[in-house]
Amino acid sequence: MRATAPYLGATRVIANAAVPGTGNDQFVKEVRMAFLAQHLTGLLIAWASLTTILVLLLIYRSTLTMHEDDQLFLDDSEAHMQKEQLENTHRMEKIAPLVRAFGAASALLILGIAVVWIYGGLSATQ
Repeated sequence: MRATAPYLGATRVIANAAVPGTGNDQFVKEVRMAFLAQHLTGLLIAWASLTTILVLLLIYRSTLTMHEDDQLFLDDSEAHMQKEQLENTHRMEKIAPLVRAFGAASALLILGIAVVWIYGGLSATQ
């Protein structure tokens, strides 16, 4: 019975903290700001990871485009160049949806971070 008494007292303090004018409004603001800061940190880590993958994909795509030729004048002895160009084009077509998906995810995540940051700033001023 002795172990549950502090727990019950803590629930009363938390229950009273939600009632304005009880003197615990500052505690509620601090808890809310800590909660937002933790989520903001997690969102920033996720955004940095997605954006890193996006940058790596863009670098890979740029190296593929460097090897791409606009025109090829081929005869029978240079048929291997046509095969290389087809493989290069196939790789670029495979990577295009990934670049779009990671770009969209990165953009949406940075918008979500901005919303959480603005909400946290507005909550802190009240």
